[in-house]
This record gives sequence, C-alpha cells and structure tokens, in this order.
Amino acid sequence: MNEKNLLEIRNLDISFGGVHAVNHLSFDVVEGECLGLIGPNGSGKSTCVNIISGLYKPDGGEILFQGENVLKLTPMDRAFKGIGRTFQSPKAFEGLNVLDRSTRHRCCTISTKATHSGRRTRSCLLPDWNRWR
Repeated sequence: MNEKNLLEIRNLDISFGGVHAVNHLSFDVVEGECLGLIGPNGSGKSTCVNIISGLYKPDGGEILFQGENVLKLTPMDRAFKGIGRTFQSPKAFEGLNVLDRSTRHRCCTISTKATHSGRRTRSCLLPDWNRWR
C-alpha cells in the first residue's frame, strides 16, 4: 500500500446474469482526495459503490481500505471503519443547504446493545437536527 492511498480497488468484477456490470476496475483514492465516478446510465457506477460499501459481493478483485482487505466485512463493519454510502433521496433533509446535507452523516451516534437472545446489535442513532440550527 502506498502510504497516501486511503482506498485501493484492484481488478473488481461483478456480473449479473452473464452481463458484466463491472469488469476489472482498478483505481486508488488518496487520503484527502475527492474522486467522482462519471459515466452514462448503466455503466456500473452505482454497482461499484455498492460493492465497495458491501451491499454487493464481487465475483473477483480486492478492496483495500487503509491497507486492510475489507471484502469479507459486512456493510455495518465497513461503516464502522469509515466506508459507507448514501442513497439518492430528493426529500431527505428538506430545507437544508448543500453543506448541511453533506455533513449530517458525521453527527450520528453509533450504539451497541444486547438483544433478548444475547446477540449484540449496532445502530446509528440520528440526532435532532434542529438543535444545530
């Protein structure tokens, strides 16, 4: 791992019913860098993000985050490490400006609690946004 690479994607592959959605994709994200995936509809942008965040399991390749291969981690475990995604929702946080919308994810609190079966669950508790207005 290059000391400056925060995220390394190597030869990522996934197919759906024989159609290659992502085929041997490789790129690095340097710490502090803002990187965009640009392409036409159906080119695999969302699929790539879904693989990185753990929503989809790739057919091949590796994902290194801070030098650690995170492919076997659940989406929740990846989120605890700092890998996550948002979904497009035009009604989310109505009335907030762009800066407020883009920084709200930093304000959630992660809690862990035991259930009746003894299993531990983790959840992200969203605070009352009005207290920051």
